[in-house]
Amino acid sequence: MLIQKARQRITALEMHRTRFALKAVLIDFGVVAAVNEAAARLARDVGIDHLIWQDPDHEGFVLRHLPECQTRRPPRGRSLDALLREWPEYSKPMAAAQLAIRLELAHVHRACAVEAELQRFIQAIGL
Repeated sequence: MLIQKARQRITALEMHRTRFALKAVLIDFGVVAAVNEAAARLARDVGIDHLIWQDPDHEGFVLRHLPECQTRRPPRGRSLDALLREWPEYSKPMAAAQLAIRLELAHVHRACAVEAELQRFIQAIGL
């Protein structure tokens, strides 16, 4: 499960650095409510401060960062096509450093208008 992997990664990083002030995980919103609830429970249990749900998936979440796309919510399985129409250079998977070339803080704030968990996280870290 993604939450377990995130916990392991956080633990490994904290062994070589100072502790993270906040811990957050981006996670796709699943179709099975019980699985989502289990992930949320596990995140709380292992000290993840923020779960940022990507509905329906990462590409749909990224799409809502782009100008005039904040309210677009393509159905499951169609997010990548919708994102590629707006950002033809996008490739899956795209590393955070590559995303940062296109998505600036203003893009993140744009997405915050429709992504409550992202907004709470951004506020928590003072951005």
